[in-house]
Amino acid sequence: RFEEQWGRVREALGAPPFDIPRTGYFTISALSFEELLARGWLAVPGSVFGPPEARWSAVTCLLG
Repeated sequence: RFEEQWGRVREALGAPPFDIPRTGYFTISALSFEELLARGWLAVPGSVFGPPEARWSAVTCLLG
């Protein structure tokens, strides 16, 4: 269940710099991939899903 997965991520990495969704295994962050990586979070750059200048990131709990 996704609640358990997000809980594991939170336990391993601390409070996330984005909102954890109420449902689902994915969420987005207004922070760029580089900003999240500097904070220890692995994410997918928004440019993978949108225009090259996208400054948001997709985050999942599936790797946690």
